[in-house]
Amino acid sequence: MNTLCECQGPGFCNRHQMNKNDTAFSLCNGTAPCADCGLKYWMAWEFGKLGATQPDNPVPNPPAFCDPSRSVNGPVPCSGCTSAAPVRMTLSKYVTNATQALTRFIGDGMKLADEETKLARLLACETCPLNRAGWCGGCGCNLALKTASRIEECPGHKWFPAVRKTRKLDCPKTNLLMHLLPVAANNNWKWNLKELKKRDHLFNNKKVLAIAIDERSNVGGRNLKTVSADEVIAYSRCIGLEWDVVEAFPNDQHLREVATFEWLMSNVVSIDPNEITFYCQGKAVTHSDDSITVKWGQVMYDSCLDDFSSVVKALETFSIAGALRRFGEFTTPNNNRWHYSGTFFWFRNDDVFKTQKWKTIDREFFGVESWPGLMFKPEESACLFGDNVGSLYEPSAWVQLEEKSRVWKECRKT
Repeated sequence: MNTLCECQGPGFCNRHQMNKNDTAFSLCNGTAPCADCGLKYWMAWEFGKLGATQPDNPVPNPPAFCDPSRSVNGPVPCSGCTSAAPVRMTLSKYVTNATQALTRFIGDGMKLADEETKLARLLACETCPLNRAGWCGGCGCNLALKTASRIEECPGHKWFPAVRKTRKLDCPKTNLLMHLLPVAANNNWKWNLKELKKRDHLFNNKKVLAIAIDERSNVGGRNLKTVSADEVIAYSRCIGLEWDVVEAFPNDQHLREVATFEWLMSNVVSIDPNEITFYCQGKAVTHSDDSITVKWGQVMYDSCLDDFSSVVKALETFSIAGALRRFGEFTTPNNNRWHYSGTFFWFRNDDVFKTQKWKTIDREFFGVESWPGLMFKPEESACLFGDNVGSLYEPSAWVQLEEKSRVWKECRKT
């Protein structure tokens, strides 16, 4: 039924004709027995949720919502449904996030961030599009409290836990390492190079490419036949992507990226405290153009390379930073059992190359993916996007990532 919502008075919701049943209407008015106040339901409808028809001109942040004549709890709304409440978050989700934040705070010994860190966080939040009058629209937390806890981090990964000493990076030297298997059966190897070309300006020092070459057209049912190294180099030049060092290697179907990893790394050995390196591999090169792994790769390129200031902030505190961090995998000896799913990551050269430990790598096809967990403990790593996500081969993980992506992108709007 079409019911004219009157929960805020003239000029607001009662000018929006929305499709609500009687129960929904009573919730919006704040008169249903279970309603603290109507704002959380208002906001859901303004964004076309809960079966509502989204209005042409949504009003997600109405002022002074609660009306004592309508709200069963009087004029003061609960903290979960003020005008600062997060868009598209249910009350149960808000409660869950708040509970988890409190658990983290207690688990960290209730330690506070120093004043400089807190101020920097507040300044970042002040201009953030997700700031809802002092409440975070990404996680639902009160920003004054969230920024004060040293263990907390921005849900959009614009600032990170302040659990380690900061080491400033001032206009850092930046390297690029890439392993590429240019399978001829599709154009995904070209797509990967074009994604890097879009962000070519980020790399001001060495760019090193390892090309895996394979002549086989049937390996376990897969066509791994590649184009030549010369064709890869020519295409790179055609799109304006110049490499400082390029080497071709026979493709090792068992070791895959492991076969070229030590060579790639040897080209950027340095303990310069102002030098950082990005490692990536050609994503989806053995899959079709419409494979989920292409979407996976796009997420990694976007989150690792499209907000360089967040990368720098992460590496000023942590030794390594990447996207889609997962825990509990890789039970190989001495592994700290975490990794970046998809193997895109940045690292500080001084932390990696200060010993020869960087040469330790699992001699398995997953060796590069497990390498960060051999090098560093979880608390020495930062996640730039999609923390603790499930297997991205499962559709349920992408449902979770869609909300994380919305938060990541929205807090970077200008």
